[in-house]
Amino acid sequence: MNPKANGGVAVDFKGPFFTPSPLVDGPEVVEQIKGLLQRYVIMSESQALVCTLWIVHTYLFPDYRGSTGYLHISSPVAECGKSQLLEVAELFVANPTTIGGATAAALIRVIDKDNPTLLFDESDLNFHDKEMSALLCSIFNNGWRPGRPYIKCDGEKHEVRKFHVFGPKVLAGIGTHYLQPATLTRCFPIKLQRHGSGRMADEYYIDTGEEESFPIRQKLVGWANQRKSVWLANKRPGSVPRWLNSRKKSISFPLFAIADDLGGTYAEKL
Repeated sequence: MNPKANGGVAVDFKGPFFTPSPLVDGPEVVEQIKGLLQRYVIMSESQALVCTLWIVHTYLFPDYRGSTGYLHISSPVAECGKSQLLEVAELFVANPTTIGGATAAALIRVIDKDNPTLLFDESDLNFHDKEMSALLCSIFNNGWRPGRPYIKCDGEKHEVRKFHVFGPKVLAGIGTHYLQPATLTRCFPIKLQRHGSGRMADEYYIDTGEEESFPIRQKLVGWANQRKSVWLANKRPGSVPRWLNSRKKSISFPLFAIADDLGGTYAEKL
């Protein structure tokens, strides 16, 4: 199921009987999504909030003329919860496409055709090849703003074609060394650690995850439909810290717009 509304929002949810909830309490939705993230992944309160508001913002970007920051989920070693965080995020984001590897040619076509929220697992493995890394960096460095296509010669006649690569993306991998500094400036860093002897994350199972997330997804889509015009209009929320540089401010605007609309202390906790 992949309905596209007139507003351009593409939503891909599992199950044929999905219907958005009509009246929704925004803070309740945020707390429910954040709670699930923290159940299945050991992460801080601020990390969980950033991830949650980023998930909500994926419903904005088809109509948003600003920028979309990426989530960069990293850890120093394997088995720190990166893939599990991607799996839980996939339950909620708009129009998810999860990949564990792809050629650059295939990737630009998927983004251009489907306009997805891209969840790129084990991204560090795909940046090892020098030529592949250069192509992927071009996609990610262009794709944070609308109107900055990836341009290449395409087909047997080598015709010049523009591929639109704008959209929300998640990169999950070990370390940060494989990404260019320019790519990292377009990201919200989510650094995970192995839990050690502290609290253990709950085991994640696809069937139970889908079942418990389904009513929350309904509320999320209903809330996004209700409040999207407010979020789109609030492109310069007053709570964005002045000490952020211009690019960090730009990618942070959508998250702070949602936080300001939520009220309370959400903006302060970002």
